[in-house]
Amino acid sequence: MKKILGLSLGLIMLSSVAMAEGEPVKEAVVETPVEVTAQVADKQLTQADKEAFKKKMEERKLQFAKRLNLTPEQQKKADELHQKSKEQMKTIKDEMKALKEKADQVREQNRKDFEALLTDEQKETLSQMHKERKERMQKKGPRHGDKKGHPHHKKGGHRQPKQDK
Repeated sequence: MKKILGLSLGLIMLSSVAMAEGEPVKEAVVETPVEVTAQVADKQLTQADKEAFKKKMEERKLQFAKRLNLTPEQQKKADELHQKSKEQMKTIKDEMKALKEKADQVREQNRKDFEALLTDEQKETLSQMHKERKERMQKKGPRHGDKKGHPHHKKGGHRQPKQDK
């Protein structure tokens, strides 16, 4: 597992080196995989953007292979490794999504169970505490720098407690 992640990360890093020596990216075309990931997560990419990105990534892959002077055999094996890794990562991402949903359900049930212990007055105080925390967080802004466009922070930061109606 670590080897696959390391290999994938290495390929991405080497791709970055290859793209740094390539042509400058036009402004109309999405520039980085992180931006694309964020846009895909937010469903902002048009079909033309997707095709342009695919074409650019194919060009970078060819530049990468050329710079390393890969033989056709090595290139074929690298493509197979990439495809295998891609399939494994999809499985892992699907499992992670399922686990996140399960964790969210456990958190929500815990919140409901905790609130059931409280008196009406305590519930009001808790509600006020959540409101104050939300205001503090909004004043502070995003943690760890600007997360604008980051796929894991597409909703603008911290998860807010759910309110029962």
